[in-house]
Amino acid sequence: MKQDSSAVTSDLDIKEHGYKSGVRTMTETHNNPPETILFWQCKQRLGKKKCDYLNHKENKTCNECNSKRDKGDVALDKHKRKVGILKEVDGLVEHWEHFEMDEPVQGGTRA
Repeated sequence: MKQDSSAVTSDLDIKEHGYKSGVRTMTETHNNPPETILFWQCKQRLGKKKCDYLNHKENKTCNECNSKRDKGDVALDKHKRKVGILKEVDGLVEHWEHFEMDEPVQGGTRA
């Protein structure tokens, strides 16, 4: 497993995916998504639109558009929060970039 805990999200990632400036990231290389990822959202193109279908991490092919999981797809945790993005696929190896949360989610509280 390759890790880079000093990486920071680029301005492009922040604009495209809504992450706050200065949010620290950690890039990990996996053959499968890590345990913290339970779902992935397909961001592959269907003509002029993106698919956006929510899939279980075990599915490497989108159940809606039949695209293979690929660059740009979004990693989601058990609360369906965005926790990362698939940066590259090299054969069977997936390069996931993870975003650390600014504030932990606390159960039993209201916003």
